[in-house]
Amino acid sequence: MTAIVSATDFTPANDMMYTKVKINSVGGKSIGIINSNTKRSLMVSTPIMLNWGVNVFDNQNGTKAYSLSLQFPREEFSTDSTNELLNMLKDMESKILDDAVENSKDWFGKSQSREVVEAFWNPILKYPKNQETQEPDTTRAPTLKVKLPMWDGVYKFELFDMSNNLLIPNDEGRSPDMVIQKASNIACVIQCGGIWMANGNFGVSWKLFQAKYKENIQLEVGKGVCHVPLSEEDSSKMAVSGSSEDETTNIAGNTTMVESDDEGEPETEVVAEQSVQIEEQEPVPVEQKPKKKRVVKKKSTE
Repeated sequence: MTAIVSATDFTPANDMMYTKVKINSVGGKSIGIINSNTKRSLMVSTPIMLNWGVNVFDNQNGTKAYSLSLQFPREEFSTDSTNELLNMLKDMESKILDDAVENSKDWFGKSQSREVVEAFWNPILKYPKNQETQEPDTTRAPTLKVKLPMWDGVYKFELFDMSNNLLIPNDEGRSPDMVIQKASNIACVIQCGGIWMANGNFGVSWKLFQAKYKENIQLEVGKGVCHVPLSEEDSSKMAVSGSSEDETTNIAGNTTMVESDDEGEPETEVVAEQSVQIEEQEPVPVEQKPKKKRVVKKKSTE
């Protein structure tokens, strides 16, 4: 059986086992998680997923640590593969919590209730917080944090492009944050780092083993790069110097002006001359004052 499994081939309730508790030099504890079918470290393949770029952390010894978060899609954009991975990780969380209660004396030094264990738990799946309650909003899509391992300045993972060319490690000294773009897509093989326990908390870590990366092509103005595509026919037309009046008519004669839907965009308004037709108006009659009648008295003829 291959060491790398897909989410559909791994059932946490049946296929997961633990190593003995180990105590490190600073008092922290760790417990390995093993694929019971292969008796080796658990390695899971992921579908291609969105990521939000590389997070860079400065260690106390002056070195840097790198990680990225795989974004599960919203329900309307989810696929069978992303749903299977999400459900597998949920089942894994549930089993670890059950086993932590059952083995709490060995893991934590004394018996603990489920409520206390859940308070210690650092979830595998990270959900956005509800702005009002500040509690994880499980109605939204979560992310999965994946570490990018490096020891003594050497990267312990491999990153390839879509043509299987090696991007990391590289001879140019390009670090993960210089290669992996924000909002790009990546498909991974991730390795479970087991359970960690420190400062009263515990959780599960994942680290990158290999990944195939699809660069996010961004179109930008101001870089002096032309993004206008032309067909061979259009290129040939534009390459001809000059054009006759008939050719110009053929190209532009059938063009119909369409009003823009953009509102509020400042543009220079061109006012065209318009011929104004002035209608002749009938003369307004002038009101005349009524003439007074002249009364002439006749002389008497006696």
